[in-house]
Amino acid sequence: MSSGRDGPSLGRREALLAALGLPVVAACGGAKEFSCDDARQVSAAEREKRTAQQYADRTTRPGERCAGCTQYQGPPSGSCGTCKLLPGPVHPEGWCRVFARAG
Repeated sequence: MSSGRDGPSLGRREALLAALGLPVVAACGGAKEFSCDDARQVSAAEREKRTAQQYADRTTRPGERCAGCTQYQGPPSGSCGTCKLLPGPVHPEGWCRVFARAG
């Protein structure tokens, strides 16, 4: 990865993988961290709904994560998905009050 005035940027390979929704692997071999709780992506009303449902990008509840919820739509890891009930992007490792175990 290269570094510019505004901080690190993705190389061509990483940008292509991210665009395809595939996990981007950092040079050290671990998965690249990402966030799905960017307030710029949702309206003020949607942010209020997310706050009311206690949405968090990372769950603190064992066995309860967005990717394992019936409401979650998207990849099981690597990029943000969506939720049938919660507005805005949703992290597969996230959690909120409307969690309902899939299956």
